Amino acid sequence: MDHPSSISFGVGATAPYARHPPNAPYIHIPSISNDGKTFISIVPSFKNVESSQLTQEDLNMITQGKTQIAYDSTTTWVYESRRTAQPVLDFLYLGPASVARDRDFLTQAGITMILVARDTRMAARFMNVQRTAEALHIVTESIDTSGSHELIRAFPSAIQKINGHLLDVYRSQVVHDPELGSGKAAIDSANFKRGKVLVCCESGNDRSALLVAAYLMDMFGLDLIHAVQFLSLQRFCVNLDDEAKNLLQSYEDILKAKRDVSRARHGLAQASDRGTEVATISKPQSKRTIEDLLEDEDVDMEIEAEDGRGFAPFAEEEYTWDEV
Repeated sequence: MDHPSSISFGVGATAPYARHPPNAPYIHIPSISNDGKTFISIVPSFKNVESSQLTQEDLNMITQGKTQIAYDSTTTWVYESRRTAQPVLDFLYLGPASVARDRDFLTQAGITMILVARDTRMAARFMNVQRTAEALHIVTESIDTSGSHELIRAFPSAIQKINGHLLDVYRSQVVHDPELGSGKAAIDSANFKRGKVLVCCESGNDRSALLVAAYLMDMFGLDLIHAVQFLSLQRFCVNLDDEAKNLLQSYEDILKAKRDVSRARHGLAQASDRGTEVATISKPQSKRTIEDLLEDEDVDMEIEAEDGRGFAPFAEEEYTWDEV
């Protein structure tokens, strides 16, 4: 059906009609110098972690307080590298499902858990991964979604599975030392074995890469751009399309909101401990009518149109008396 050029006399469309849904906004990820010398370093910090999920002690157990460095791998990258797994962090690997069936790799890397990002319609194709893991006494977990658009709801679950396993491995090796006193515990550093997780999907370049990027954002406070850059340095063949980058952008906004709430609660708790009075917002002296609110809205729309931030789909058309 043809769309009318004018919905009423004197009003016309300011742009052509489109018959398809709007495209997601393009997110540009700046390229990193391919000189083989570029690197990005990130440091774990409790201020980047939501305190309701982890404690400072938990973060230390998971990351060991180590600085993580991603080096530019473009000069040494070959096509066959996409069939192997790369350590994005010293305890987190990313690769295709084929490496999850490679017993030699799993043993040499010291993998203690495999997290598989699966399409619910193709879950049966990963049965060999589970059989290999069981034979090597490796824990297996899965994140099943019907499409990449569902992954944003699975990010917290995946992160919780990874952190929960790493904490379990650490705590299972805690020994009580009588010399430290009652209730004190320590780690036998000579025989300590750290937990290591392999995150994989069919190719190791999309679903599983999204989960690892979300983990970097959640645990190290990275924004979308730096998370993707860090990930791409470690695994050069990662392929995140516009839809995937928009999912990560939305997740970044969610994390910012959660951190703001967590910091506000922490600040209120500290104020309460110090006996500080928290100021309350006073009620307005007079009620505003609906006409006042509508007038404010009209002013806001005019300001947006003037500074170029707003888009008016229709506008008044100018006519001469001859045209009328």
